[in-house]
Amino acid sequence: MLPNALLSVWKRKGEIQPRYAKPTSGNDEAANILIEAYKSHIGEKKKVLKALVAELEDKGYEYRFVRALSLLLDRKSTLICQCKVDPIDLRRKIFQATEQFGLPTTSEKRQIIIESVASKMALAVEDVEEYFYSDLDGELVLEKFFAPSASELLGEYNLGLT
Repeated sequence: MLPNALLSVWKRKGEIQPRYAKPTSGNDEAANILIEAYKSHIGEKKKVLKALVAELEDKGYEYRFVRALSLLLDRKSTLICQCKVDPIDLRRKIFQATEQFGLPTTSEKRQIIIESVASKMALAVEDVEEYFYSDLDGELVLEKFFAPSASELLGEYNLGLT
């Protein structure tokens, strides 16, 4: 199933009907572009893939269609958090350090807090900054991707509409 926000429908005489993706060259092209993007971006962050989706939307493809295809491809992907420490634990330690050093109202105070946490956790300051949000959706890294054909993807899209 696709989320309501991604459903593409039309209304006629009081009835709502799904707008199925026909096997046209435009739909096949969009599906193939997305499949190839996922294949070629293994090891990269999800936000890079979402930027490619936004580019497709800018090229004139219907945004619900492109985002739905992307969601279906996300479901065929393994996305992981690549960090050495638990980001939740890291954030907790940073917030605890703010109790000791005060709110980071200046960049100097912020740096002191981050350096303090980095030394306690035996990490580099750059690692603390990188790992702070590494478990958020856009920061996850594409590890594996099981690529369908364009026709299979369009079939899954149509099935998701019903």
